[in-house]
Amino acid sequence: MRQELENLLTSAPEVLNKPQLVSDDITPESACTLLSQNHERLGIASAEPEVFDLILGRYSKGPNLGLWLKGHDGDRHTENRRNRPEPIVLNSPLLSLTIMAQPEAIQSAGSHSVMRGRGMLDRFLFTLPPSPVGSRNCISKRVDHQVRKVYRAVSYTHLRA
Repeated sequence: MRQELENLLTSAPEVLNKPQLVSDDITPESACTLLSQNHERLGIASAEPEVFDLILGRYSKGPNLGLWLKGHDGDRHTENRRNRPEPIVLNSPLLSLTIMAQPEAIQSAGSHSVMRGRGMLDRFLFTLPPSPVGSRNCISKRVDHQVRKVYRAVSYTHLRA
């Protein structure tokens, strides 16, 4: 009986992680871990360019671009860290970044020479839609008479209740 139990425990399936395919505030080390847990696919999506601060070294002494550069086109990436017994090996990681920030915030991140010099910014597609400021039509169409009549009837009914 004991041998059967030992066999069962040693042949137990690998522990599965809860999938996480999108993040926004993530260090390069955590991104590497998530990539390894999610079939080497991860998306970074945010309305703010915080990921640029992390890439440029918010929690470290300097920029850490390796994973981000390699994740753009699926280059092999191996990461060894002191607190990990085994290295993480990513054979063809794909990392997508979608940043929907104000133009000034993007320009600020792009002003760092390391971002330009290593080709980080060349890996992005930038779009700058025209600003609607000062061009909105403030004159709206008149509300249909029937819609107005129903709206008043419903509104007054609720006010009386």
